[in-house]
Amino acid sequence: MFAHLMILMGHATRLDVRKLAAGFAIFSVLCVISVANGAGREDLEAAIEIARKRNYDEAIRLLTNAMTSGELNPQNLSLAFHNRGLAWSDKKDYDRAIANYNEAIRLDPQYAVAFNNRRWVRAIIGALRAALSDCNESLRLRPDANTLDSRGLVHLKLSDYAAAIADYSAALKEYPKNSHSLYGRGLARRLLGDGDAAKIDITSATSADPGVVEKYKSYGVPISP
Repeated sequence: MFAHLMILMGHATRLDVRKLAAGFAIFSVLCVISVANGAGREDLEAAIEIARKRNYDEAIRLLTNAMTSGELNPQNLSLAFHNRGLAWSDKKDYDRAIANYNEAIRLDPQYAVAFNNRRWVRAIIGALRAALSDCNESLRLRPDANTLDSRGLVHLKLSDYAAAIADYSAALKEYPKNSHSLYGRGLARRLLGDGDAAKIDITSATSADPGVVEKYKSYGVPISP
């Protein structure tokens, strides 16, 4: 997938974050967030730096401090819940991750990124119809290649291979060399019997990123010919 990470933006600034470290595993995002001053902001900023080092326990502690500081407005509190959900997800504590994403969405029902990251956890635990619903809502709020790639994976796990190909192809229009989308489309094409097109996609994907095979294995997707 596209890299997923914690994000924090200064007041009225815009940040385009592209594929950060492997510690976060879902997708890059573009958001505008206003951030309060004081200890709450300091803890949020510190949590991002700590999480990049994969120290998720400390990131969770800092985020919890920020959330209980009383200094965050609802939008920033939603961001903090979302980011704590990312940390729990990377610790593979999926129940806590979903609980935090739920709260982020309750506080900000327009938070497309939170819907897509909750989709990721739901897909991992096998709640595929709920994951598909999250993808659809995220795309309604903010259509982008990241979420199309995500929905492609959900369709692939649901054995809806034509729909998976359509979503991966749409994602590849924006990022033609994305190995995750190429490999997923290749698998879907192979499972539909289009071996020649599948071979092209899979070869392109594995040449760019040999690790993509292990990623798909971890999703529980059939990858053997």
